[in-house]
Amino acid sequence: MSSAAQRAAADQTRLVARLGVELDPLELDVPGLGVARGFATRGAGTPLVLLHGATLSAAWWLPLLPHLTGRTVVALDAPGHGLSDGLPGEDFALREVLVALTTAAVRATGSERAVLVGNSLGGMAAAWTAIDAPALVERLVLVGAPGVAFAGGRADALLGALAVPTTARALLTSPTRPAWYASGLRRSLAEPALRDWPELGDLAYHASRRSGFRHTVPRMLQQLLDFRTPRPNMALTAPELHALPHTTYLHGRDEAFLPYVAARVALAVIPEAEGRQVDGGHVPWLTDPTPLVAAL
Repeated sequence: MSSAAQRAAADQTRLVARLGVELDPLELDVPGLGVARGFATRGAGTPLVLLHGATLSAAWWLPLLPHLTGRTVVALDAPGHGLSDGLPGEDFALREVLVALTTAAVRATGSERAVLVGNSLGGMAAAWTAIDAPALVERLVLVGAPGVAFAGGRADALLGALAVPTTARALLTSPTRPAWYASGLRRSLAEPALRDWPELGDLAYHASRRSGFRHTVPRMLQQLLDFRTPRPNMALTAPELHALPHTTYLHGRDEAFLPYVAARVALAVIPEAEGRQVDGGHVPWLTDPTPLVAAL
């Protein structure tokens, strides 16, 4: 394990200790993706699979776990993110990668179906899985703009820069400090509550210093974005939106990537969808977990 990975693991351990939650560590060898790492809790009811956003990791769901006692939960770091391996090659289809990861996470619950809870790119992964592998999905809970699945959004400057090879290389190799990285992340996510979770800022910084992150994450973003502009072919089509199962959508009032009016246009096409605005930005459960817990 590299020194950056060791520091990221230590950041996650500090957060788990602070929260006082009990987790089962997960390490799954997913064909074509390498080793995906994450955690699980065991309980009753329909399992929850938690899918994180681009550049973040499964640990960003940890502050939610004290509110989910007694539930079965599985969360995995996406390839190159957190502590998971980077993808072995440069030529990959992002949709296939994320559906394969989500499928592995559902199977790790020990159940045939799960509720998929997705934030940002994790929401896009949840929607793709519901379309491509519907037998695995009970329903969707999308928190924050689901990647570029809903048309009408725009990435911030930091995410856009990571989608450009030359600027991504410069950003991810230049000397900086965890506090500066966390400050940029707070602005990017429009989530001031991140100040209350310094372990997450440290973890995001140290994970971004890993070679697997540098190799994989910018290539993922390049498939989604032309700098800050979403690639039109990545948005869900009307037939795809119509194929989604029951969907609950929570949109932070300070959401940075997508106007709520644009989200409502997409939600109107989903046969069983409910959307509402909540306090917070792109990761609103850090501000107030209550609405998300109620939706689960």
